[in-house]
Amino acid sequence: MADTTKVCGRLHFIARRMDWEFLGPVWAGDTSEAKVTVRSLGEARAGVAGELELVIEKHGEPVMRGESTGVIRR
Repeated sequence: MADTTKVCGRLHFIARRMDWEFLGPVWAGDTSEAKVTVRSLGEARAGVAGELELVIEKHGEPVMRGESTGVIRR
């Protein structure tokens, strides 16, 4: 999950809701890759409202899958 935190932080994304499904183990020292897909964007009072799809992969296989809604701050 640290990978997605880093990606969302670079976008200045403030999550309001996150849902995760754990598909496989990730151990200390494992290398993983985060993939973030923007599903939708819209206007919000504090910036841009967004809905993201998140996938964490280890050795090319998904080990976590989730989605989040929140705001990208301006």
